[in-house]
Amino acid sequence: IQTQLEQPVNSWTQFKQLFIHRFRTPEKIESLRGRLRSLWQNDNEPTADYFERLKSLMSEIEPQTS
Repeated sequence: IQTQLEQPVNSWTQFKQLFIHRFRTPEKIESLRGRLRSLWQNDNEPTADYFERLKSLMSEIEPQTS
């Protein structure tokens, strides 16, 4: 992958940042936030399972928090 200035990507961190910037559109982020707003713990769902779903969704919205 090359950056817009045709500079090579030299690290995994740099690649991850460029990838996220390229493929996380505002529409995708808003869709994920909508899913977060409607997220509820299911009947008989263990709290730990709900928390894992919550964390997974949060990391999709804001990958730096994972």
